[in-house]
Amino acid sequence: MSRQVLFGWYAARGGVEVVPEGAGFRSWQAFHDGFPTNEKRRLIVPRGTESVQRLIRHDDVPALLHDVLACTTEDAAVHNTEKWGPLREWRELWQKGFVLVDDVPAWLDLSFAVFCVSELHRSIIERSSQRHMEGKKQGAERDFHIARGAHSLSFTVHGAPGDTESLFARRALAQELQRGVDTARWRPEYHMIRTGEIRSFLVPCDLWSFVWKVVESFQPSVLDTPTATEYSLVRCEYCGVWDIANGHTDDAVPEPMRQNRYTGAWCHDRCKRNFDDERRRIARAEKEGREYRPRQGARVAGPSWLRERGRVVIK
Repeated sequence: MSRQVLFGWYAARGGVEVVPEGAGFRSWQAFHDGFPTNEKRRLIVPRGTESVQRLIRHDDVPALLHDVLACTTEDAAVHNTEKWGPLREWRELWQKGFVLVDDVPAWLDLSFAVFCVSELHRSIIERSSQRHMEGKKQGAERDFHIARGAHSLSFTVHGAPGDTESLFARRALAQELQRGVDTARWRPEYHMIRTGEIRSFLVPCDLWSFVWKVVESFQPSVLDTPTATEYSLVRCEYCGVWDIANGHTDDAVPEPMRQNRYTGAWCHDRCKRNFDDERRRIARAEKEGREYRPRQGARVAGPSWLRERGRVVIK
């Protein structure tokens, strides 16, 4: 299953660079209508016109989602466009001819939107529904606030009299998930199954839509309808990384995740061992009456594929 190609896309063979829209780049429509350019808008422009195919397999999905969630800077947006391709098809801008571009703000907005859904999902699974609620209870309404760096989101969720905090959190998740999925684009594909029946499947049209397909399939699922399991990821409760529960097919040493039989939470074995070891060292320091100091060179949390890339773990 992990070797199955879930999505085929493309990226610029020669890499990309960032330019301001005002540097001679204007949208085709704005060029004809006389609209002014936005000097602050940052565009990602491919070097050259050749493309290279990008095949995203199940093993690649955790790395893609991690890169989306970690995309909080212009450099990260450029890295993602070079590695995964543009979020949507290259759009045409005018600079003495057609120029194809991606958009830095689009990557930052997608990253924060996925972060918000991830946080709401986490609050439900960890039974901390009030984590993102603010202010006093107001009858059948609750105000939510989620912030990360310079980005913040505040919204009101309307419920029914007697709704629990858990129900309000679920309504909030449904609202934000709907907001994101509504921006995705799908096309139908038809396949014959073993029984001879022909069934229709909706598949994503671009990378933006593929990301939302993955987000929709977060496990444990809080949806009433079953999600596509080949897209499914679970979140490690210790390092915070979304990963494949059964491990990666291409790993030299398989690293399946484990599920807590009492809480239902998932974790990497290494992360659980690191957590237990640190807890024992803290208890020993308290017993001996000394200050606990983390050891230099202590083992880094997270799965092998993430540690090898040297990327920051998202908590």
